[in-house]
Amino acid sequence: MHDCSVHDVEVEFEDYRILYGCAVTECIEYEGGKLYVSNGECGNRVNYCPFCGYKAKVQMKFKK
Repeated sequence: MHDCSVHDVEVEFEDYRILYGCAVTECIEYEGGKLYVSNGECGNRVNYCPFCGYKAKVQMKFKK
């Protein structure tokens, strides 16, 4: 199972009134070989890990 994250890295930016966090903090492979990225609030399915380039065993098919 694949599991990458940036949880140990301090990545918050302060701009006066607004705090920005990372858009993606982890990439996890679930049973069945599908990869999902998440920031702890929302997630999306991906074909490749954005941190290390790991390829999902089950690729999404795109419409042409």
